[in-house]
Order: sequence, then structure tokens, then C-alpha cells
Amino acid sequence: MMKRGAIWLVHTGYWLLFAVLLLAFFFFAVFVPAHVPAGTHPLNSLAWWLRLMAGFAVLPGVLSFYACYTYLFDNFLSRQRFLLFLAASILAACLSSIIGAALASLPFLFGPMFLFGDGYASALFILLLMAAIAWVNGMMGAIIKGCLTWYRDIRLKEELHRKNVETELALVKAQIDPHFLFNTLNNIDILINLDTAAASAYLNKLSAIMRFLLYETKRDRIALERELEYLQQYIDLQRIRTSNASYVDLELEGEFSGQMIAPMILLPFIENAFKHTEDHKADSSINIHLQSRKNQLVFTCINTLHSKAETGAHTGGLGNSLIRKRLQLLYPGAHNLTITGEASLYRVKLELSL
Repeated sequence: MMKRGAIWLVHTGYWLLFAVLLLAFFFFAVFVPAHVPAGTHPLNSLAWWLRLMAGFAVLPGVLSFYACYTYLFDNFLSRQRFLLFLAASILAACLSSIIGAALASLPFLFGPMFLFGDGYASALFILLLMAAIAWVNGMMGAIIKGCLTWYRDIRLKEELHRKNVETELALVKAQIDPHFLFNTLNNIDILINLDTAAASAYLNKLSAIMRFLLYETKRDRIALERELEYLQQYIDLQRIRTSNASYVDLELEGEFSGQMIAPMILLPFIENAFKHTEDHKADSSINIHLQSRKNQLVFTCINTLHSKAETGAHTGGLGNSLIRKRLQLLYPGAHNLTITGEASLYRVKLELSL
């Protein structure tokens, strides 16, 4: 993203150009012979010109520029509400011209003669001219904000792409774990002689997981139902490694259809829970709870630990730092991740705005 200093430089450059333009008008009016009124003293008129421009062009221009830059662009133009933006920008320009006229009409500047020296018709013309100048500045503010936003989005996409490449490499190392594949295939091989139907079912689950990892993880968003289906398959394959399938509990609450999620957001936490929970004989050693409510997903994963030393081991796999960076890129300002480690429990809570 563009640094704050660079943004300040853009703003400073714009207002310097605006000041140069106003000074160019001044020198054109003063030093071009055909435009020099009788009795004018050019060397003494710059202060008068600056006082005039302060209320006539500078203050209305600044107010309109930053009204469009800070508020109108974000609330109307970026949401493609073009007519509302046009109306709001004209209103902002008119209000800015009135404020500028009020400044110029103060006694220490020009007083009421600024507007009403030549009657009400002249006052209306002056206000309209000031509003036009203010509106042009407002449009420039919107254009500059649009360019900065476009540049920011380009940089953000580049960084996201780079992080996704890093994440894909980490996922290959962390998720397609040779030990996990070896143990799963070994367990399926044992099941073939004991329960052919169960072995076939588990082999299909493993095939579905591999297909998911190879193809669907490359997408920006997938259906939440599909992600949950993959998690269920992963948990089922982990269950066959022990005779006590109830050592892991999975609870789903709410409606999950019709929502999208970035792939592989939840699995690293579940994978870590399986890696660092050794007591497979105890019931509910791992508790996984997912709740969907009003386009928000709340994920909680709690697993038991045997010692404090194992708490730090949960940084393995995809790694908490990389997970946090990926969440910041994929869900900026739309997630809340809390990880706590106690003497015997490790708790992860993730809230996502989908």
C-alpha cells in the first residue's frame, strides 16, 4: 500500500499547482497591458489578490476537494452511485462557495461589498462562479482518491498473490503430510481385511481430500458447505487411527448454505489440534464448534494438552503468524482471531464476516 508520506506529497503537489494557477491569473491580469486597469499599482496588488482568492477560490476549493475525497467518494462513487455522487458533489460545492463568500464578506477582508457591490444579480453570479471552481476541485479530489485507491488495490492484489504462493507452499508441506497419508493408507489397508465396505468408504474420502487440495484450494472463494464437507472428511480419516472415535466432537449450528469462504482457513487449526492431542482414549479430547449467524461464521476449536511445553508446539503446521497474515489479507477488518493456551487446554476462536 502507498505510504502516508507519498499521499501527503500528492496532496501538497496538487495544492502547489493550484496556487501556481491562481498566481498565473494574477500576473496575467496585472502585467499584461491590455488588462491593467487605470490607477492600479501592480506591485501593491498581490496582497489584495491573495485576500480575494482566500475566500473566492481557496477555501471553497479545499472544502469541496476534501468533501469528495474523504466522504463522497467512499459512500457514493466507490459504490457506483453516480447520480447521488453528482448531486452530493454539487451540493458540497454550493455550500463551500457560501462558506467562502461568508469569509470574504468579513469586515477585515472585503465586507458586504464582496457580494453585493453590484446588486443581487452580481452576487448570484459570483456565488455560481465560486461554486463552479469549488466543484472542479471536488472532482479533482475524487479523481485523486480514485487513483490512490486503484493503486492501493493493485498493490494489495500483488501482495495477496505473493502471500497465496507462500501459503500454497506451506499448505503442501503442512497439509499433505506424508505421515498422515502413510498412516491413513496403512489403516485403510488393515480395514480391507476387516471391513471392505468401510475401507472403500475411507479410500473415497482420502481421494476426495486429495482432489480438494489439488483443485479447489486455488480458488479465491468456495462454498462454505464444500469447506465443511472437506473438514468432515479429514476428521473421519483421523478417527480411523483410534478405536475411540468419540475423542473428537464436531458440532454445526445454523444455516451454512449460500455462503462463501476462502479455502483452507479453518483446517490448520483442526490439524494442529489432532497433532498435539495424544490422549485418543478420552472422550471429547477435541471439541470443534461452528456457528453461522447473519453472514458471520464463528469457529471454535478446543483440544486438551498434557503439558505447557506442548502449547508452543501449536505454532507448527501452517504457523500462527502465517495464518494471521493470510486472514489480514483475505478478511481485512472482517475477522477476529483469539488463541489462548492454558495448562491443559488450547483454545482457538475465529469470527469471520462472510
